[in-house]
Amino acid sequence: MTRTRRWAALVAAVVFIACLGVLRNQFVSWDDDGFLYQNPYFRGLGWTQLRWMFTTFLKGPYQPLVWMSYAADYLLWGMDPAGFHLTSLLWHCANSALVFLACRELLQASAPQTEAAACSWGAAPSGGGEQPPCGDGASWGAAFAALAFALHPLRVEPVAWAAARRDLMGGFFCLCALLSHLRGRAAWTFACYGLSLLCKPAGIGLPLVLAVLDSAVLERRVRWQALLPCLLPAAAAAALAWHGQAATGAMRGAAGFGWPQRLAQAGYGHAFYLVKTLWPSGLVPLHEFPLRFDPLAAPFAGSAVLGLAAAAAAFLLRRRLPAVWAAWLCYLILLAPVLGVVKYGTQLVADRYSYLPCVSWSALAGAALLALWRRREGSGRLLILSGTALVCLLMGLTAQQIRYWRDSETLYRRVLQVDPGQAMARNNLGLVYSSEGRMTQALEQFHLALEQRPRYATARNNLGSALLRLGRLQEAEAEFRAAMADDPGMPHPYNNIGLILAHRKRYREAVAMFETALSLDPGFGQAAANREEALRRMRPR
Repeated sequence: MTRTRRWAALVAAVVFIACLGVLRNQFVSWDDDGFLYQNPYFRGLGWTQLRWMFTTFLKGPYQPLVWMSYAADYLLWGMDPAGFHLTSLLWHCANSALVFLACRELLQASAPQTEAAACSWGAAPSGGGEQPPCGDGASWGAAFAALAFALHPLRVEPVAWAAARRDLMGGFFCLCALLSHLRGRAAWTFACYGLSLLCKPAGIGLPLVLAVLDSAVLERRVRWQALLPCLLPAAAAAALAWHGQAATGAMRGAAGFGWPQRLAQAGYGHAFYLVKTLWPSGLVPLHEFPLRFDPLAAPFAGSAVLGLAAAAAAFLLRRRLPAVWAAWLCYLILLAPVLGVVKYGTQLVADRYSYLPCVSWSALAGAALLALWRRREGSGRLLILSGTALVCLLMGLTAQQIRYWRDSETLYRRVLQVDPGQAMARNNLGLVYSSEGRMTQALEQFHLALEQRPRYATARNNLGSALLRLGRLQEAEAEFRAAMADDPGMPHPYNNIGLILAHRKRYREAVAMFETALSLDPGFGQAAANREEALRRMRPR
């Protein structure tokens, strides 16, 4: 094994040890249910399962390679969550090694040749600065960059949340494409880029990132002949992503969301990930839109000012510090698809969206460490100790963040501890209580969610379901009809009213309700089974 590979393996081993706590976590009821433990369709690698994986848009994303990885998990571990979490952790460790390799290539390519040679502790190069022990400066800078990336608590969400593996796998193939490009392997770059889009289209802007690195960091001619072929898979991935989100109703809320709101959300997200990178406090998996979205409100206006100031500073420093300008451009390009200009979903921001874009800030941190090393004589030991202390601090924050994902109740309680006004977390905690038969607590959480968002159709439907379980049919029906009025495109209230009508032996009306639910969601298996049962009861005996 070469020295570089030993460095990469060491980085991956540190990340693995730091994140081992994830293996003690359970699945959570935030998409792990619909994606995994209530989903029988991915369980195997036969033709039937593969055909489903390459044609489904379950909950929006098109991710056939991710489904194949889940299928391999199922064949290895059954539905043991520890096995699924282990696989996600291994993807993350592989990504940390790739970040190291890519950063080392960049640092070596942009460094004077005389300063790239390995040396021993205390040996001074011709410039007078102290080199790192047991290796070259580029390796130490790259290792710091990789660990700052992989051990930052912002990375926990895609590692600890089994349903978010697409961020890890998409990131893996994007990093492989980056490394291939740096080594001049155009065919491998194209292949890895295509594979990344079969996991998640978050890296769709990678060809532009590679062009930025060529021109601003490596100071070489942009290899357009290698990058232009990527336009075809990029266009296909964008079309599939649009279709998936539209088909699952994720864009229903975009109708009243104008350009002022979209730009405000984009400005907020651009600043949010910068601030959380520097000060990672109060991280939670759910960041809801405010009930009344005022683009001129202080958080959004302030974020816009901060973002514009950061962009202006990077632009003004583009000649003196081209790496800063390149890092900001790469960050913005990779973040653009999830900033909200194209509106989908109910999230304002999401920690997992930082996974790939923030590699640029980690790389910049590694370059800064190396630059300080070269310029300050005798500072090597101090820099090593400072970098190690920072890495240890990040390890502690990451370990704590992983514990918040221990199970569903712990997760939602943590969200509400940070932000008590989150209606979605209230609703989800109510579902946890309901599944455990703690109906009084469940009703309390659903009512609180509706106090915070009176037109929250999902919470109203869940409140109705809890009342139905308690036998309070009239109250339940009122809640279901209110949910239908709040969101006519949601199929569950129609199915639930059908159940009430069937209980009252009004089977013809019940069948009509079940069929309406199926027209809204043809894959709604429970509604299909309920319709067949109602039809059976209608037949004369």
